[in-house]
Amino acid sequence: IKDRALGLTNIFLQLLIVSYIVGYVFVIKRGYLEYEQARGAIATHVSGDIVSTFGGSGVHRYFGPSEISYPPLENGNVFIATKYMRTPQVRGICVDKESSCKDVEKDCGKDVGATCVNNKCMEPGWCPDDEEKEEVFKLPTEEVLIWVKSAIQFYRLNLVAKSDKVYMNDHSQPIVYPAEDANTFPVKDLLLLCNPPVRFEEVSELGAVVEVQIVWNCNVGTDVKNCKPIMNARRVDALFDERHIGYQFHHAEYGADGHRDLITVRGIRFYFRTVGTGRLMSLTAIQMSITTGLALLGFAPIFTDLLMLKCFRSSKKYEARKYQQSADFSEVFDDAAMQEEDEEVSSDSDEEEEEEEEEEDE
Repeated sequence: IKDRALGLTNIFLQLLIVSYIVGYVFVIKRGYLEYEQARGAIATHVSGDIVSTFGGSGVHRYFGPSEISYPPLENGNVFIATKYMRTPQVRGICVDKESSCKDVEKDCGKDVGATCVNNKCMEPGWCPDDEEKEEVFKLPTEEVLIWVKSAIQFYRLNLVAKSDKVYMNDHSQPIVYPAEDANTFPVKDLLLLCNPPVRFEEVSELGAVVEVQIVWNCNVGTDVKNCKPIMNARRVDALFDERHIGYQFHHAEYGADGHRDLITVRGIRFYFRTVGTGRLMSLTAIQMSITTGLALLGFAPIFTDLLMLKCFRSSKKYEARKYQQSADFSEVFDDAAMQEEDEEVSSDSDEEEEEEEEEEDE
């Protein structure tokens, strides 16, 4: 069928598909690259110390880096204290402020002589020591430094490239932010990396939980020095429950004669993670993109054929030329089949007659 509009439509669709393959698949989406997502290793070190004063009493106390970052958490995670409270306690009988008493036998301790007072359980336990005052220290730890060591490797792409590259930041010495290639960050600057930024003064009272990601997006085919990490941070404690934010923990230091100090510490817990995506030019990825594009080219004549039969003015004429109606030969085939059956029946009858004649002759 000779039709200029039809031919131009087919050519236009083919050019459109080729433009999609070249422009979108190869240029924008980089279809010639093979990707690998990986998780890396991380280690942290805390440095810095402070001196804090208890209210207006003039009592000073020194806090070293081991106490500021106590307790040690999982590998790579860091806790930085912002508020330290010491509550002296002694064994005795007192009201448990955290209890709820409606039925003594169910809500309070058994066989200890507990009673309900103002819907609270009064029972033996650790009670406030009236002879000593509670101490509260606010810790200005916004300048405490966290040295972050990060490393990552893309094993599968290394096998393809026949290399053993490991990407890491400087582990030899701390480089304080905002210097180039910084690996050491003050607490306040890590908070400001969040989106939206978080100020230290906002979280110093209740604490917070912050996730920090060191992201490596590297071309495995180039030099290791060309890949630099990017740091992203977000506050996560407010994502779960906005009414219960912050982070704190308790631990006790026991003394003699039924005395102890209940230590309550509030602060910022940092979760450090190393993640990344490696990329490498791959012949397999190129072949896959090209073969997929060639398969899409087959869609152009199919769509053009559909337009020819449904949308063009001369669609009836094109349909008549495309399809040729043949005669109905079904009756001829039926007659031939019946004739074959008759011949088979007649041949069977002749065989039976011959067998009968042979029996009579015997």
